Amino acid sequence: MVESTAILVLGMHRSGTSATAGWLEGLGVNLGPCLMAEDPTQPKGYFEHAEIVSIHDELMAAFDSSWDDPRPLPEGWEHDHKARFFRKQLMDIIRRDLMTEQLWGAKDPRLCRLLPIWLGMLDELDVPVRAISVLRHPAEVAESLALRNGFSADKSGLLWLRYVLEAEWHSRAIPRITIRFVDLLHAPGAESQRVAQAFGILWPKPDRGPDGAADFLERGLRHHESLYFDRFPPPLRKWIVTAYRALKPVSGPSEYGRAILDGLHSELAPYDSYVAACWLERVRNIGVENAQTRAMLTQLQTQFNQKEADATRDRIDLDLARSALKEARTELTQAKSELIAVHVELEQKVGQLASAETQVTAITAELTQARTELAQAHGEIERSHADSQRTHQELEAVYRSRYWRFTRPWRTFDTYLRNRRHRRRDRRRQNQAAQ
Repeated sequence: MVESTAILVLGMHRSGTSATAGWLEGLGVNLGPCLMAEDPTQPKGYFEHAEIVSIHDELMAAFDSSWDDPRPLPEGWEHDHKARFFRKQLMDIIRRDLMTEQLWGAKDPRLCRLLPIWLGMLDELDVPVRAISVLRHPAEVAESLALRNGFSADKSGLLWLRYVLEAEWHSRAIPRITIRFVDLLHAPGAESQRVAQAFGILWPKPDRGPDGAADFLERGLRHHESLYFDRFPPPLRKWIVTAYRALKPVSGPSEYGRAILDGLHSELAPYDSYVAACWLERVRNIGVENAQTRAMLTQLQTQFNQKEADATRDRIDLDLARSALKEARTELTQAKSELIAVHVELEQKVGQLASAETQVTAITAELTQARTELAQAHGEIERSHADSQRTHQELEAVYRSRYWRFTRPWRTFDTYLRNRRHRRRDRRRQNQAAQ
């Protein structure tokens, strides 16, 4: 294991600690793998070791606390048996991910309150430690927390006091320096030189130029700007102003400033029990609200499940209706095709019927004409029959007449002569034909 030096970044949430850690990483400080991912509230990332943050949350929860709990941790908590398990986990991560480089760092605002256990671990590992305290105007911190978490100014002010006072108190025995967030954004190169000189270190990446990791920092990272403390009610405002002015020197609080902060500790001590009582009452109220919320959520979940079941049934019915509609459309299409075929066939039949009607009309006309001609022929036949009867009657009358009897010999002789002439004519024709 190489000899290494640790730099711990201390500061209240939303104070610029993420920008400071990203700036250090740009200068070559090893922050380890598995850094927390960025999100809309921190688009460039948190630069916090995800496992360390998770362990910090579990460690604070073991003492019935959390990052947004303004109550102090129990006296001597770092030596409690409940802290030993988390201490071992943190030391394993330090050995595995951080001490592999000569200069490494850790950043998590919870370090302000958990610094005693870290100083004990680093002393056991024989790792020199330096601390960078990041200071931002408390009104800007409150504005940022109100936007991100919906905190009131009272709660944000109490949290700011708890974080900065405990960070200053616990870091008095180690080399430390204060970086004001606004100075880091405006002159990162000067800040990198100032920190290196104060800690007696060389940045692992000096080739980044005089401004070090200046390309990472932008003035747009400062989303809230304020110079006034009027958002905090008294006496909280007085305590915040006193602490901010004492912490503001870039070299860290002077002896006079530490005396002021010690006096502030003493002044705030009686209020810790009051804050704890208010906090517990708030926790109880939140518990009741959470129970009511859970009951409401259960009811809403039940209603949602019912609605979802109804929607599922409606969806099934709709699918069945769609299937039936699809089948009906198929049958309708088939019936339409058959109807078109029948229509075509019917048109053909109508054409044939029209042709037949024309033929029938022509035949009817011919039949009518034939009937007319038949009637005429029948009339002529009747007339011919009548004439024949008259002729027959006349012939009978002639045959019975005396003249017919007297002229019979002459008719017979005439018939003989005609027959004789016919025979002669036939013989001449035969002779001509034979010649």
